[in-house]
Amino acid sequence: MILDLGSMYEAAPSGHLELCSEPLARNAGIAKISLKYPWVSAGDALLFLEGWEMAGQYARNTSDTLRKETAQSSTDDPAIATE
Repeated sequence: MILDLGSMYEAAPSGHLELCSEPLARNAGIAKISLKYPWVSAGDALLFLEGWEMAGQYARNTSDTLRKETAQSSTDDPAIATE
């Protein structure tokens, strides 16, 4: 089974290329689920990756929402705003 797990390298802040942890984690997840369920097909692995993407999007949205709520509450509270 061959799946595109994403770019294996990403640019570091220094400009040098370094291994990207996300495709390595995806690969490890597929390997783990394949050991637990040896009958996993390529379609099953694609569903696993889709779930991975959806979970990542949820985490990013939740993080953004919490950050916005925190920023909003600090501007609404005069005691915080004056500090």
